[in-house]
Amino acid sequence: AGRAGSAAERGREGRARRPGGGAMNELVMISGAYFVVLVLVLLVLFVGDPESKSPLGRLSYFCTVWLPVVVCEKAEELPCGAPLVRRATCCVDYVCNKPNPLLQVFYLGLVIGGFLVFQLYAAPHIPNKYLSETHLYTSHLAVIVTLISFLVASRANPGYINKQNVEEFSHFPFDGLIFTPGDCKTCKHAKPARSKHCAICDACVGKFDHHCPWINNCVGERNYRYFLAFVFCTMCLLAYSSVG
Repeated sequence: AGRAGSAAERGREGRARRPGGGAMNELVMISGAYFVVLVLVLLVLFVGDPESKSPLGRLSYFCTVWLPVVVCEKAEELPCGAPLVRRATCCVDYVCNKPNPLLQVFYLGLVIGGFLVFQLYAAPHIPNKYLSETHLYTSHLAVIVTLISFLVASRANPGYINKQNVEEFSHFPFDGLIFTPGDCKTCKHAKPARSKHCAICDACVGKFDHHCPWINNCVGERNYRYFLAFVFCTMCLLAYSSVG
């Protein structure tokens, strides 16, 4: 009994010496659950094929096809449900299928908001034994350069094609597999090799890469360098903020 009592006391002393052990375990569990859910969402949205019969395909079909249809049908049965469903559908169409500045505003909020927090709570404590006074100036420079790259990438012409300039984008050869001679069915003009009609911008883009919602602009032949500069500056800003 004496040994059991002393063991219990040692256990209580150990827990007293580790006051954050329980909180740390909870944090690890929450972080693990968040990571699992995040990976599952990414797989369902970007990897799963709703037309596939695989488990991931069935889950993608359930989440992206069947569930939204059922929710809309049930919502339309409610009083004033049909107008609400129409408005919600219009909002989803605007966010997902139309040019809009929502992510641009979000990006500016992250960069400018983070910089304001730095100025309010961190800058007054600089210089210190970890950071020199130089960071009071380099932080401004890093944010300004990043915002300039963002504005340039957002405004730069990606290489929109029309009947007047189609020849300027016809310098890539057709491979006969992915790119074959023909006309754009939407724009009604010749479709150069490596060009594509962007459904969001409703325009053909030379050497089309993708439509980037962060800059609300297509990425193509004439703004690759500005887009890559924007990505590089943002990466450098994040690295500087984390390490500094």
